[in-house]
Amino acid sequence: GTNIDMLTLVQQYSSVPLQRFRILQSLDHLDFSQIRLGIVFLFATWSGPCLLGFQRFTRTLKSFTEPIEVFVVDSDCVSESSAEKLFGSSGFKIGGWGEAVWIRDGQVIARELTSSASEALIAEHTRFLLNEGRI
Repeated sequence: GTNIDMLTLVQQYSSVPLQRFRILQSLDHLDFSQIRLGIVFLFATWSGPCLLGFQRFTRTLKSFTEPIEVFVVDSDCVSESSAEKLFGSSGFKIGGWGEAVWIRDGQVIARELTSSASEALIAEHTRFLLNEGRI
């Protein structure tokens, strides 16, 4: 099934151990309001650009030791209402581009297509996630 393929690919393309991730089949049961510091990554098993984006994303993640919850979700199983919650009116759509969303205290604070974003930009969003409102 998809899940096995996805796990294999996540493992193959990740620079961090699988334990860093919560791998989800869908977002329907994920309560965003409960996410204190989190990143949701939409994983498209069939997309080369997404796999490369994931590789870049996890390379960046390696340098962050903070307790960020990282949710890796099969992008084919994301419902329209979940996509709506992630992307709002940003114009983002699920297209296999390694869409990632940074969430602090239940609020989306950044969105990125990791397939075309630099590691520096991914790191910037992650630092913003961690440092906002702290001295």
